[in-house]
Amino acid sequence: MASQIFPVQASGCNDIGVQYHIEYQRTGDIKAIDASIHQFQKALDSTFPDDPIRPGQQFNLAVGYLNRFRKRGDLEDLKHAILLNHQALKGTPSNNQSRTWLLHNLSGCYRERYQRQGALTDLDYSIQLGRESLQHTPPEDVYLARKLESLSLSYLSRFWRVGALRDLNYSIQLSRDALAQTPTDDPGRSYRLHCLAASYGYKFRQSGVLADLNYSIQLAQETLDYTLADDLDQSKRLTTLAMGYRDRFRQSKLPEDIDDSIELYKSALEKSIPDDPDRARRLQGLAASYSYRFRQGKALGDLDHAIEAGQEALEITSTNDPIRAQLLHNLAATYVYRYQNTDNKEDLDYATQLYQEGLDSSDSPVLDRIHGSSYLLLIYGQAENWTQAYEAAYTTTSLIPQITQRSLENSDKQHRIAAIVGLSSDAAAIALNAAKSVYEAIRLQELGRGIIADSLNGMRLDISELRGLHPELAYEFFQYNDDLARSAVSPSQDSHPNFSTIASYEIDRRYNTGRKLEQVIETIRSHPGFERFLLAPTEDEMKSAAIRGPVVILNVSRYRCDALIVERHGLRHLQLHGLHESDIQNYAATLDSSSVTTHLLEWLWDTIAGPVLDFLNFTQFPAADWPRIWWIPTGPLAKFPIHAAGYHATGSNTVLDRVVSNYSSSIKALFHFRENQLKVEMPGLPEKAVLVGMQNTPGQTMLPFASKEINELRGICASLELQVCMPPPNVDGVLSSLRDCEVFHFAGHGETDPSDPSKSAIILEDGKITVASLLQRNLYAQKPFLAYLSACSTGRMKNSDLMDEGLHLIAACQLAGFQHVIGTLWEVNDKSCVEIARRTYEQLRQEGISHRSIGEGLHHACRSLRSRWIAKNEERGGFKRCEGLQKVSQDSISTRELEASQGEARNPRDVMSCDELPLYWVPYVHFGI
Repeated sequence: MASQIFPVQASGCNDIGVQYHIEYQRTGDIKAIDASIHQFQKALDSTFPDDPIRPGQQFNLAVGYLNRFRKRGDLEDLKHAILLNHQALKGTPSNNQSRTWLLHNLSGCYRERYQRQGALTDLDYSIQLGRESLQHTPPEDVYLARKLESLSLSYLSRFWRVGALRDLNYSIQLSRDALAQTPTDDPGRSYRLHCLAASYGYKFRQSGVLADLNYSIQLAQETLDYTLADDLDQSKRLTTLAMGYRDRFRQSKLPEDIDDSIELYKSALEKSIPDDPDRARRLQGLAASYSYRFRQGKALGDLDHAIEAGQEALEITSTNDPIRAQLLHNLAATYVYRYQNTDNKEDLDYATQLYQEGLDSSDSPVLDRIHGSSYLLLIYGQAENWTQAYEAAYTTTSLIPQITQRSLENSDKQHRIAAIVGLSSDAAAIALNAAKSVYEAIRLQELGRGIIADSLNGMRLDISELRGLHPELAYEFFQYNDDLARSAVSPSQDSHPNFSTIASYEIDRRYNTGRKLEQVIETIRSHPGFERFLLAPTEDEMKSAAIRGPVVILNVSRYRCDALIVERHGLRHLQLHGLHESDIQNYAATLDSSSVTTHLLEWLWDTIAGPVLDFLNFTQFPAADWPRIWWIPTGPLAKFPIHAAGYHATGSNTVLDRVVSNYSSSIKALFHFRENQLKVEMPGLPEKAVLVGMQNTPGQTMLPFASKEINELRGICASLELQVCMPPPNVDGVLSSLRDCEVFHFAGHGETDPSDPSKSAIILEDGKITVASLLQRNLYAQKPFLAYLSACSTGRMKNSDLMDEGLHLIAACQLAGFQHVIGTLWEVNDKSCVEIARRTYEQLRQEGISHRSIGEGLHHACRSLRSRWIAKNEERGGFKRCEGLQKVSQDSISTRELEASQGEARNPRDVMSCDELPLYWVPYVHFGI
């Protein structure tokens, strides 16, 4: 939409310029813009510096340059527009209502520059100016709708760059407000409908909710119904509808959707002028649609069209355009498809070049740069070009920390992290193939793990040393972290424009706080002794994390699988030749209580645990003190019970008979918890134990042994001189009791959210305590000792894209401040929970409460239950196996499904196995320091 000309009492030249501007709005003729600029410049040149009409003439000239920029894309025109707008604003009195229009226009200029050059500071300034313009605009202003829409576009741009859903939702609200302010016969209505359609398209890509996509398509079609045939913005609106049909094709696979998308893109290009700045984006869209149609129909003609359109888009795009990385990666993919169909090596070589250029496109958004990295690494890997592969992996992993700004909500971070699943593990494997050090492999691997946990750890960091040397920086660091932890935005649905301005400030507060925090962190790192503040541990710091036993990182990659071993005196690695990612994926696909068999435990021993323990010289039953080991499984391996691996029917070829197993989500987390919580010798025993038992939970099956478990623990806790607290089993009561507890024990139901791990929870009588709510707690000051979650699946994650984040209830308790957490990998048997808990706490009573006795207590409890399992198997004549389930199949039917088909109901925490006697002792795990 062309910008509005400022009404001034102007000279003849100015009047002529206005007429040319009107002609441009009517015809889109670029010559009319040139003529209007010429006349406006003559008018300005003939005006004295202190003439009150001068700001209006500067503004008119700025509008001319801005319109020409939008037509031709020449950044010099935009530069002139920004300068003239600033001059006009400077010369306009603060009480002059025309300032709101000047601010609005300048906001649009900075947004345009951001879209061409990618500088986030330009976008931030655009939002600031647009917000200020709206704040001083009265409700009756005839241009209110334009100002609302402009600010909406700026927030939409920031969502696209940063990924904050609140920006997108607020953009949609502003668009709705703008539409409500626009009469049905207003020419601007089609523009507002189009912007709202685009916003809902983005929302679909974020949420995956088909209703959002269908609404976007509906709005885009309605937009075209309002659009005249000679409308200058028709091509933009056709593009939005084309994109909607392509998105729907990806869901529906209906040929007519992708056919319509292609035809709409072609029509949009036909209605674009050759030097339209958005032409490259439309060509890219057309290329993508042809590519999708090729993948369905395998017509090489479609692939050739995709390459042709993508190549043209690349040729007309400047090297510093933010969209360049996306163009490069999409074009590279089409050449890979053609290589796969024609075996032309030149296509693969060119695709490699394009992927590499995309990764190196520093002006593009980080996620766009990373997008094609896995394909680039695969190409280098298949060619065994490990040096190039390592360089690409190094660049890729160095970008990962930039994916999630500190201001993002955890849910937004999860969405962005899902795009890089497995990359850091591949990078670690590639580093080893390139003969890099074990430390380098671990460093790369850790960059892509526990990203959300890292951001939360920063909020809970012990900064006493910083406070002593740089108190002002320490205060700012604490204050900004605290603001992020507390900030919450709940915009009203009120669409009054003044409210929109208020909501804008509230939404920006979190974003701006995050930016300030980043600046403070950089300043802290500039001071001697704090150069590695909040960065990954050094090699020496990693070794210090192994002070109580070796740390074994199990790295899983398509290229190779390894145990990366950290010990007090060095770092080593062991390649696990018998372990393959495809086998892990096959087992993980159906891994739950019903599929855990002795065959699985033996496979884990043969491929992982046995070789690692032999390598570490843990080859027999310990004669004295039990050695301890910390397992850090990565990727899909995080689902597996490494601690239970072995041949339990014969001898001591089991993990349980050689070492005490502990787990950690990452070596960063282990080092952090040790640094911030470790008590060399506890100054005093824990004083308060919070016990919560949920025998009856609304909407869940009864757990008759939950009350028995709590009653038995009451006596043991009393003998440990713990003050027992049994709060009301509701959310507020339990969360309040955690504030000053040392031990928290929960016996009841837990649940795992398959799509959003932050919603996994333990269930109480009036609601749930979720991972998200635990992450909001900060119990670091009192350093609570133990959280024991005697419930189903408290250490389980079902979302494979977020496995390396470790966002389960166990990790949430650690991040909240608990030094030790005991939980479960999947569903557990109600009665067995009582015995495991009792034996664990009895070990504490016998050995005393210490960091060592927690892990050993669970270890011996599991061994005891395992011994009974072995004895019962021997009593019935040895181990019996269901051979059909030895190799896990995608088509296998769970025990629960079989039981349901037979009309038989079982306790949902019961564990079944093909050995007839269930492996009740397997799912319990300890995370701790």
